Amino acid sequence: MPAPSMDEKATGIDSASQQGDAQKETITPHKIAILTLVKTFGEMKLEVLNKRCSDDDTSPFLSRLGFAMREQSVLNPKYRRTFCMLVLKLLQDPDLTLSQLHLLLLSKQNDIFREFLPEFHKNMLNVMSKGIEGLMSLVKRVSQLLTEPNSVNPIITKSSILGLFIRRSSVVFEQLTCSGVVAVFKVFKRYCEACPAFLNMDWMQAAPDGPPEEEHDEQKTDLTTLKEEKGALWTRRQADLFLAQQSLLLQKNDASIDTKKLHTNIQQLLRANPDCAEAYFLAFLNFLRVRDFPAALHSLHNCFDRGGGLYFDPNSKQLCGNSNDERARSFRYGALNLATLYATFGHKEEALFALKECVMLARSAHCNFCLQHALSWFCKLSDQPGKEKLMECSIARSSEFNLGYLTSLAIQSLSQHVSNQNMSPEKIFELLSQSDILNCQHSLQDLVGNAFAQKASLWIMYGRPAMASLYSQLLLHSEAQDLNPEATCAAVCHLAMQFMAFGDQLTSAVLLSYAREKFPQLDIQPVWMRCEQILGFINFINQGSWQHAKVAAEQLSATDKWESAIRIAELQFAQGDREKSLQGLNSMAKKSVTDKTMPLIVKICSMSLASKLLEVSPFSYSSHLVKALGMAANHNLAPLRYKIILQIAEHQLQMGLVSQALQLINSVMTMVLTHCPLHDQGSFLFFKAKCRIYEGNCRIPSKDSTDHFSILEILGQARQCFEKVQAVAKVKEVLLCMLLLYHLHNLEAEKFKVALELRVFEEQLASRKTSHV
Repeated sequence: MPAPSMDEKATGIDSASQQGDAQKETITPHKIAILTLVKTFGEMKLEVLNKRCSDDDTSPFLSRLGFAMREQSVLNPKYRRTFCMLVLKLLQDPDLTLSQLHLLLLSKQNDIFREFLPEFHKNMLNVMSKGIEGLMSLVKRVSQLLTEPNSVNPIITKSSILGLFIRRSSVVFEQLTCSGVVAVFKVFKRYCEACPAFLNMDWMQAAPDGPPEEEHDEQKTDLTTLKEEKGALWTRRQADLFLAQQSLLLQKNDASIDTKKLHTNIQQLLRANPDCAEAYFLAFLNFLRVRDFPAALHSLHNCFDRGGGLYFDPNSKQLCGNSNDERARSFRYGALNLATLYATFGHKEEALFALKECVMLARSAHCNFCLQHALSWFCKLSDQPGKEKLMECSIARSSEFNLGYLTSLAIQSLSQHVSNQNMSPEKIFELLSQSDILNCQHSLQDLVGNAFAQKASLWIMYGRPAMASLYSQLLLHSEAQDLNPEATCAAVCHLAMQFMAFGDQLTSAVLLSYAREKFPQLDIQPVWMRCEQILGFINFINQGSWQHAKVAAEQLSATDKWESAIRIAELQFAQGDREKSLQGLNSMAKKSVTDKTMPLIVKICSMSLASKLLEVSPFSYSSHLVKALGMAANHNLAPLRYKIILQIAEHQLQMGLVSQALQLINSVMTMVLTHCPLHDQGSFLFFKAKCRIYEGNCRIPSKDSTDHFSILEILGQARQCFEKVQAVAKVKEVLLCMLLLYHLHNLEAEKFKVALELRVFEEQLASRKTSHV
């Protein structure tokens, strides 16, 4: 469940309650430079339009040629778009020094035409040389651009971003006293004098042809660190825009977020706005992404200390406190976010304690929104029996208060919880359909992605890989993939596992490589890392690479300890070390008594593997198999049920019950060949062929049998399945069986052909050193 968002309801911070002069507009030297930029471009454009209207053809040729070049530059859509984006960047970003502004104007990404920079330098010197008169005339001239050449089609529209900036700056400048104007000019003078190259023509040397390539690279490096300058000034509006943009990226869990750079920008913003509670909350979310618990806790405390504490009132020059309602709201949402933090790091007791405090504060304030968030987290953390009833209560209450997001999320959580119970699949998908309706009604695209990924996982569990691939591809072709990267990564991993299961290792490796590059986020890495290690283990154990399989199983423990334990036990069984494998399964059984997090699938797999290890004890063997089969059937886990049926049939064949084993296999053969992976298909086909061989005369096949050709056809199909998934041990077993069958039926030519194939195959295995996915 994601952390509460940055809006007023989820954090208890009201941006309108921020007091002081944070929102007051001020005239800074950086803004004067922007006004000069606007004046320079506006006058050049106005000059071109006036000359075009005069249409004087008697001027000299060179003069007309120069005008034509300037006209082409000023009116070129490329340069106009570049200039507009440059000014927008300057307005949104913190204030720059004149040297930094010079670098920005010379950079390749801001491809300003050649005539602009000299004119800008000339206007800046003009303002500085004329003093207060030049400053006042600058503001007046820029304001005139809002009505020239005519009010219908002016150079700058009043309602545009530039128009609003000019009008607001003009109003603030008119409100300044005489001493205030003098102070502004003195600051602007120091601003210009801080750039040594400004007062001479060195500032203009790179303008005609642009700086050399080496200087461009150096400038690019400087531009990436402009926001990291300690002296940069953030206004409140710039800070609000930055916080909104970064909050949106964090909400999407965008991979383009540079955690270190974001932290530096937040620290710089806080130096300019030390009481900005939203910046501390953004820092909390940033630290939460990288799992830095102490820093996240410190940022959260600072956030809600400022959100509901004291502030400085510039009118009374005193420290004042917010109202009781605002402080209470800050405390209860602070407790809720604290519980979220503890739950994220696995501190369950502390999280429950913080939730209880949040519930008490929310009840006293009659805040149903906060109560529902707390109830949702309590459902996630609770391990008490009857948890589904609590979740149903949460769904009903959220629906009653028209909280669409919480209702849909609670429905998805409930469907995930009951999928581990014995609820039928049709009821689970009916639940998810209710979530789909809410997602469509409220345009909850991130939960749409959750629903697709959840349905794909359920179809894999129920043994329908085609439906799982369908929902994974629906997610990858929808808009939800951009808003929910975790679900998108899960969909890519689902497809990678499907391609691997059906013998396309190359496509599977390409998809895993894509997931690794596309989703470097720390909280999404476990999704593709788990898939990568599982597929690597399966491939290595199929090829008989025990050392590589062991490494993959041990690395899997970092993301899934139970899956890692069962894989290690499988590897030890494949190596013939039954004692260690049984010890590992017993250790898992003991841990599962106290730790209730063991997945049902792992539990059934451990019971199935334990039955193989206890073949010498028929009673224990049968009891484990029957129990595992009952659990798989009750929970509709078709792939596991088919594997257990195959295991039971193998046991029947060993006891001489050939017809019963063949009948049991035939009862599920159609479903296996339709939906199961190639390795399972090959195992069923190979076992069916063995049953057909023994069917004639118990364990001694008849030489006069007429159905050996159909048996060989089945063995050929099994061999193809094993070869596609590179199960070398199984391929060797099939070749040996074919060799024996040819020998029993005196088919010498075919026997020698298969013997040659077997020899070549063994030589290839002997020459193989390593294996990779």
